[in-house]
Amino acid sequence: MLIKVTDIPGRNELRKKAGRSLMVEEFLKSGFRFAEVTLEGADTPRRAYNGLMMAIRRQYPDECAVVWRHGRIFLMRLEENENDDK
Repeated sequence: MLIKVTDIPGRNELRKKAGRSLMVEEFLKSGFRFAEVTLEGADTPRRAYNGLMMAIRRQYPDECAVVWRHGRIFLMRLEENENDDK
C-alpha cells in the first residue's frame, strides 16, 4: 500500500506537518501492517523521515513506527505484544 500526501483531500490547505500526521492517521485506519511512504515534491528522505517520527511521537507513540531501509520509508503497525514490557 502506498500512501501519499497528495491522496489526502484538502491537501492544499494543510501544512506539511499536518499532512504527515494525516498520513499516519490514514495508515492506522487502513488496517495494513506495513505501508511505504512516497516522497512529495522537494521533500528529502531525511526530512520526510524526521517529520513522520515527530508526528508519531506526538500522537501515536504506541501504535506505529517509522522505518527507513535502503532509501525507502515505511510505516509499520506495532503489534500489541511488541509493546509489552515483560
